[in-house]
Amino acid sequence: DEHANNAQVALFDDGTAMTVWQGPSRVYASRFTPGGNWSVPQAIDAGKGAPLQPQLAANANGDAVAVWTAPDVNGVDQHVYANSYSRGAGWGTARVLQTTGMQEQPTVAMNDAGTALTVWQEMDAGGAKFVVSSRYTAATGWESPLAISQADDLLSLPNVGIDATGNAIATWLDPPAAGNNGVVASRFIDGVGWSVTEAVESLDGAASAFAIALNASGNGLAVWWQSDDGDHGLYASRFDPGSGWSAAEEIGAGTGTPGRLTVALADSDDAIVVWEQDSAESQEIHAAHRGADGLWGSPQRLDSLEGIASAPNVAIDADGDAVATWLQYDGRTDSVFAARFSPQGGWGPQLFLETLSGPAARRYDARSPNVGMNSAGNALVVWSQFDGETYSIYGSTFND
Repeated sequence: DEHANNAQVALFDDGTAMTVWQGPSRVYASRFTPGGNWSVPQAIDAGKGAPLQPQLAANANGDAVAVWTAPDVNGVDQHVYANSYSRGAGWGTARVLQTTGMQEQPTVAMNDAGTALTVWQEMDAGGAKFVVSSRYTAATGWESPLAISQADDLLSLPNVGIDATGNAIATWLDPPAAGNNGVVASRFIDGVGWSVTEAVESLDGAASAFAIALNASGNGLAVWWQSDDGDHGLYASRFDPGSGWSAAEEIGAGTGTPGRLTVALADSDDAIVVWEQDSAESQEIHAAHRGADGLWGSPQRLDSLEGIASAPNVAIDADGDAVATWLQYDGRTDSVFAARFSPQGGWGPQLFLETLSGPAARRYDARSPNVGMNSAGNALVVWSQFDGETYSIYGSTFND
């Protein structure tokens, strides 16, 4: 059997779900139906070999797109590939989106109309980097790639969100002419194109790990770590389609190395940020909630066990209910945990998600948990886990 890693999941409003993952030489997908039934895995890539980190985006209606990178025929460069799924037709034929240069780190977002946008980092033969995008519609398929940033050899980590009308925001890290990394953004207006790049923040120090979310109304939220003189703070900036980016607001702080973070934004404007927080002896998972009134609550620790906690992921429904998941290391293996949040009751206790029979009972290493949530507040978490011979994809459902 092949190893399976880097699973992504989307949960649809009818209770079905789609997951994609990376094998050693193919990208696979499987569809979930209520009752715990998963379809036979289907290869959805172009068979180019050695795919990297497939990303999945979907809408409530059951449409989905997946993007990933794979090497070209010369084995030197790698290119972005994509495939689309519709409820009636299933998966289409994978296609390459860009055939020149070196592409990395594609991310993708999709709205309920079935429009999707993917952005990625691209490097030309001279070593200059760009942020590049391609748009998908069911009617036209994938459009020709567009560069949305100036050439710069230091930019990194592009991300994207899309609203109900097809407008979008792409963000990435990019230093000014002289100085440290900063968070910058460009806005896509349907029928107009991408705007000139603008700064999201103007703080002292260097920005690092960051994330962005956009809801159906076009409201957005960017969160990032900002480091200065050895300390770092967690900051957020809200995007309003009418007025642009708000002033940065500190919502958490830490010492040591800034950890990974993730953000989810509800149509109600409730938001959840979950991150890795250095402690004196270990690493913890912390979270903060922003209400629809725009006020942030105090950060709260989600994990309660000894050992290193890592790899946070979060999903949210339209009303602001959320599920966060992460890995917890006990000195021997990483295991998958989750916690549920409601705006009325706050965070519940951490829950151990792995099964108590079969390979998972032997507590082999787990990797890369990912959570999807639908409008009813139901959730599905998928992850990769070793069974003594290979890594396979496991899942756990939560019904509201």
